[in-house]
Amino acid sequence: MTLPPMSEWGASWNWGKLLPSLEWLRRWQARPGEMRQAQTNSNMEESARLEESRKQSELSAFAESQPSGLYNQAISGLPQEQQGFFSPRYNDIYNKYLAQLTRSAQEGAEPTGTFGSFLKNYDFYKEYMSQPYLQRGGYQARSLAPRTRTFNF
Repeated sequence: MTLPPMSEWGASWNWGKLLPSLEWLRRWQARPGEMRQAQTNSNMEESARLEESRKQSELSAFAESQPSGLYNQAISGLPQEQQGFFSPRYNDIYNKYLAQLTRSAQEGAEPTGTFGSFLKNYDFYKEYMSQPYLQRGGYQARSLAPRTRTFNF
């Protein structure tokens, strides 16, 4: 439908025919807002992803500055007996990590790797099982050999 010349727009014009045809114009004019809203939503999602990655990097930097916290988190997933075995051995494990960094530096390679990645690759079970049973917190020596005499006075 084509619009008549403006001189003919007056009381004699049938606005009932024109208004439905202008509906597409209203929808088209609304589209840029919808597009802006979609772009705003995608920008908000992108900024949320960037904010989340920034928080993750700050959290990992904080965790790397607190190696004892990383260690306690790593041993928290172990069975109770192994947690009891490894909880006082933080310094031993951390010294093994430092020794690994020293070895890589002596070989001429750039020492890379964080304490968190070292803990992820550390075989706690193998270390636990390599210890003698008594050191692992097994039975106590006196529980094997009960007293043979009692004195009754």
